[in-house]
Amino acid sequence: MTVREDEELFVVLHLLKEPEPAYLDELVKLGYLDETHNNTPKAEKFVEEFTKSKVDLIYEAIKKQGRYCKDKGFVMLSAGLKNPIAVEIIMEEMVKRRILKKKYNREYIIRC
Repeated sequence: MTVREDEELFVVLHLLKEPEPAYLDELVKLGYLDETHNNTPKAEKFVEEFTKSKVDLIYEAIKKQGRYCKDKGFVMLSAGLKNPIAVEIIMEEMVKRRILKKKYNREYIIRC
């Protein structure tokens, strides 16, 4: 099984999707996971770089909609993502970094 550094790997490393055993073994062999299936520094570096590569794209897509994220599908496509979980992970990271705020109804808004 081939491991590509892409959105799928990003979601798997966040442990939000349980991969097939063969894929897990490959991630261990490639150094993304240790023997107990915890992320290694290589995995953390990939996650950070992937997140950084999408933050500006997501920010600009939300900005085009006004201050509020009205259409997550548009945001997802604008960022070149196909998995809604990946968009949520990155948007939550943007909240932690104080780029976005999350409203009580789980909508995202650009911080002023």
